[in-house]
Amino acid sequence: MEPSKKSKRITCLVVLAIAIISLLDEVQMITSRRKTLLEDEVMKDSMGDVGDFVDDADTPIFWHIPNSGGSSMKSYYNCMGLVEASEIGLEMGLARSGLTDIAFTEYPTIATQMFDAEHQARFFTLIRHPIERTASLFHHQISEMMKEEGIHKPDLAHLTLEDFARQRIDSKDNGGFMVSSLTDKRHSDPLTNDDLERAKDILRHKFIIGLMPKMEESINRFDNYFGWHTIRDHERCFDVCIRQGKRSDSYENVEESSEVWKMLEKFHYFDMQLYEYALELYDYQANLVLVQSQDELVVGGGNAPVESN
Repeated sequence: MEPSKKSKRITCLVVLAIAIISLLDEVQMITSRRKTLLEDEVMKDSMGDVGDFVDDADTPIFWHIPNSGGSSMKSYYNCMGLVEASEIGLEMGLARSGLTDIAFTEYPTIATQMFDAEHQARFFTLIRHPIERTASLFHHQISEMMKEEGIHKPDLAHLTLEDFARQRIDSKDNGGFMVSSLTDKRHSDPLTNDDLERAKDILRHKFIIGLMPKMEESINRFDNYFGWHTIRDHERCFDVCIRQGKRSDSYENVEESSEVWKMLEKFHYFDMQLYEYALELYDYQANLVLVQSQDELVVGGGNAPVESN
């Protein structure tokens, strides 16, 4: 039996719909690829490589990852008298003015757009274990909410880190703050292994890495790299803001064998992988930044570790 005109028409429409969907997918892939290439070109021009000399026209940018020592860093560099530019200030042209010594941002891809090949952003950051950072965020939020006057919150006393973790997991948050921020993804966007590899590549080439558990050593590296170790108040500010200013967390650490650890480890999968890679980079960069004298800074070294597929 020959198919009717109606069935032929339906078949044609289905085939056409499939063809259109395939074409749209291909266009989306091409658009995404072009966007990535464009972003890579912007980063190549606007973000200095860690192995290059820091030029006077460059601006050090601290990537402030929440609950990872950013407040202490601000206090320290303000104490030393460094002129800080806000993100609004960068947008208004301070990035190219030569009038600022340092800037802080939570969104490095946005800050990068304010610079160019002649006035590059030189990024550095303190990185904390993702699960420890989430635990710190939880206790900080509870503490701040309990301080609010005139508001009775009996439920807060019973809220646990596990409750908080379940809320995060049930939300649209992808659990990869660091990977999302480096790859210009929304925190609700699904992440892929390609995003992770791109984030690793950016960290490897564009960031001087510091670690929260090694904060003093990390800051010494930053200061050596940017020449801030020669500032007159360096030692006093370091002692007051870093050595004496260390905040000891009043809550217990999350046990690695606990259920909440396992939940957060899965939730933060991509950031966990990036953190492990950052540990490798930190060890590598010990040989990258060397101070020869008070006035001379040498930056050099071999290739940074590359993930094997």
